[in-house]
Amino acid sequence: MEGEEVIYGKTHPTISKIFKERGFMAACQWVSQHLQYMFGMSKYPLEPHMLSELSRSVAVRYKHLMLTEFMHFCFLFRTGEFGKTFGRPDGATVFQALREYSAMRERILGNLRTSATPEPEPEGRKPHPMTPEIERMIADFFESESKRQGNWRGEPWGTAICRAYFVDHTLATFPGDMTYEERRQWANDNM
Repeated sequence: MEGEEVIYGKTHPTISKIFKERGFMAACQWVSQHLQYMFGMSKYPLEPHMLSELSRSVAVRYKHLMLTEFMHFCFLFRTGEFGKTFGRPDGATVFQALREYSAMRERILGNLRTSATPEPEPEGRKPHPMTPEIERMIADFFESESKRQGNWRGEPWGTAICRAYFVDHTLATFPGDMTYEERRQWANDNM
């Protein structure tokens, strides 16, 4: 169990972190190196163009994996945990193994979550006192929110106007900043 905690700990960087910090090609190169390791003992190693395409696909599809998790997957694959690979390795074999690994990973993470004991609250911890400055900040926030124009989400056209603003981007003004009459006029014109 201790080894799993090290591999699946929340403090390790993910493939997407490499992508964000070093660029997409760096993430693909990192994945590529580990895929080469997976098939290093194979009679038929991956050809460079296949390796490149497979590493790009893995970096995009499984970017949520932590680096330690992907290395663990490569080790398990190489030791035959997901079956034997006969002949030339291909993407379908790798992705089938990654699907099996993802299911195994979810089981392990679930076990780690249930076995984790919550940290006890420190003794004598008191809530932060409400100071006049904090009260003023809260009042200012609620006052600024009250200047918004009503509960537009609850209006009959709320879903349509929300979709126009957030999804379709056909509405330039935030619905909460429009008056009721402006929203009603928009609904008459567009619904």
